[in-house]
Amino acid sequence: MFKNLSYNIVRKKFKISIFGKNYSTKDGTCLRDFIDINDLINIHFLILKKLKQKNAILINCGYNQAISLLEIVKLFSKVSKKNIKTIYENNRIGDIISIKANNNKFLKMFPKWRRNYTLRNSVKSSLDWEKKIFSNENK
Repeated sequence: MFKNLSYNIVRKKFKISIFGKNYSTKDGTCLRDFIDINDLINIHFLILKKLKQKNAILINCGYNQAISLLEIVKLFSKVSKKNIKTIYENNRIGDIISIKANNNKFLKMFPKWRRNYTLRNSVKSSLDWEKKIFSNENK
């Protein structure tokens, strides 16, 4: 969703499709646990240090917080200062209504870890990255 929104905004296509608007959530759209790539990288470094002590570690990486797809669209609209048209498509067969990472095991291993990037930071970063790609394509 972040890539599609960023791509469309940078290319002045202010619209996005959301599949389903009648799920049993507060706004009818699916819920997802979006993690900033920078926080994910940080987690990987922490785990790599831990692997020196163990052979393998299996954990969930996320914030344990589900955000609706419509909330993401609204945040992209706000950050980009563009009105993004939401096009509601039919529900996709098998789509999960809500999914979030249970990060309890990770937080037990690293109790002092805190996220460094807010959702707003992630949106801004995604837009900036897509602008950079777009400008390089048009040189």
